Amino acid sequence: MSFSPLSNLYQMISDTQESVSTVQTVESPAAYLTLTRTATQAIVSGGSAVFWQTAIRSQGISWSGSTITIPSAGYYHLSVSIALVANTNCYSRLAINGVNAVQTYITAFGTGGGFGGTSSFMLYLEESDSVVVGLTPGVNTTLNVNPEGGASPSPILNIVQLSGVL
Repeated sequence: MSFSPLSNLYQMISDTQESVSTVQTVESPAAYLTLTRTATQAIVSGGSAVFWQTAIRSQGISWSGSTITIPSAGYYHLSVSIALVANTNCYSRLAINGVNAVQTYITAFGTGGGFGGTSSFMLYLEESDSVVVGLTPGVNTTLNVNPEGGASPSPILNIVQLSGVL
């Protein structure tokens, strides 16, 4: 059997085309954002927006204070983790363009670092939608601030674009 440089070149081209078409079918999030706070924040029983202070991870989604701006239309997954000083239940809500859109009830669980809970939302958002996370606890309280991986969740917001194009 003889070696043919032409057949070797053909095989390399075929392998490259197959690799490129595989890469083109892989979908990864175009945008994501993880926000937290570096200081405590008072949360009143009438409801308070969470004012974010630090982006831990960020690509494609902008934010300022309490407002997150969506870069492009698509499905997004948003999760919020909180720890409160008081042992109280709490509602977490998302306001989209100034209108309360969805709300979940968080039952507090106690740990050494505060009384924490989480909520999660998956929804379709339009380009330039503004999203604000608000909390309404049973009593006036304060958000605890704990480092990532700590005993109880700090106020942390994760947003990942599930579909759509940035």
